[in-house]
Amino acid sequence: MDFEHYTDEHRLFREQARKFITSEIRPHAVEWEEAGGFPDALFRRMGELGYFGILAPEKYGGSGLDLLYAAAWIEEMSAHCGAGGIAAGIDMHGLIVIPYLARGASEEMKERLLVPAIKGEKIGALGLTEPGTGSDLASIQTTAKRDGDGYLLKGAKMFIT
Repeated sequence: MDFEHYTDEHRLFREQARKFITSEIRPHAVEWEEAGGFPDALFRRMGELGYFGILAPEKYGGSGLDLLYAAAWIEEMSAHCGAGGIAAGIDMHGLIVIPYLARGASEEMKERLLVPAIKGEKIGALGLTEPGTGSDLASIQTTAKRDGDGYLLKGAKMFIT
């Protein structure tokens, strides 16, 4: 699909994303899906190419691009990845976890987690869904209580993405 709002830069990005997805992800996607994961080298390569920094600020190593770049990426992953779980895992990391960290993490956490996540050195996940409450944020029962230098977590999660 070619949105009328795509600029030539969006179209070029989309074409580059398509080439990467069809050459580096699609040939292995079903195998990775069956194995339940993907190689760390894929994440590092995607970080090097800037695919995890689409919506992240330049200050932390991201590209600071607009949402149409993210739309183009999702469009190409949907059309060419070949495995829904692999696409979901990659997109969760780059388009949900990284923006969450960029907007809500402390500066210390941004340096410790966000910067390496953008580089593909750390892999982020989201644990939202709980037994009995689903994905209703207002009904979440899990708590985190400060305990010395860390936190004591109490609750249950399922369907970690």
